[in-house]
Amino acid sequence: MRRRVALFGTAGILATSLGALLLFAPGLVLGVGPLGGLVERLSGTDPKMLALGSGLLAALYLGLAARPRSDPETATPPSPAEARFEMAATAPPEAVTAERQAVAAESVDEDVSRAVSEGEDALREVRSQLRLTATSAYANVAAVPPGQARDRIDRGEWTRDPVAATFLAGSEGPDPSLRMRLRRWLVPARERRRRIERTIGAIETMQAQA
Repeated sequence: MRRRVALFGTAGILATSLGALLLFAPGLVLGVGPLGGLVERLSGTDPKMLALGSGLLAALYLGLAARPRSDPETATPPSPAEARFEMAATAPPEAVTAERQAVAAESVDEDVSRAVSEGEDALREVRSQLRLTATSAYANVAAVPPGQARDRIDRGEWTRDPVAATFLAGSEGPDPSLRMRLRRWLVPARERRRRIERTIGAIETMQAQA
């Protein structure tokens, strides 16, 4: 793309310059050997046509230069969670099953350890990944579109485990029980680990039904 822009830009500049010289200073052009021969060939051509041609080349150059193009150095790559969800939405069932198994195996890793110890953003990231995994798993098991599967996750209707259902639920889902709120206050790290592990277990149980 850049090569074409440079090519048309160079041609447009040369044509425009030549047309201007032919109109206003033809003697200068005739004094240059190679250009003199070119001028003799173009002597029968209307100068207005030359100007029109050079203008078209310049317009084409400007059009190509103005077209938006993606820069591989500045393009924002998808997050791992987005990449996994994209594969779950477009890949065949065999690939989706393999991807779900890989995600389940990777769930208990340093990301989970950081979520347990730090909470906050680290916990939200793990929860987001688990939501995507649960969504793709439910869509495959229940044979429903991803959008409908997300609605079931939001309402906490994808599992019988109340801890997992509450952890992944949206604003329309169930509220944490009194016991869950007390545990979060008394032993926050242990409660975060319990919610993550119960959610992973619920997802694995659902995947086993596929």
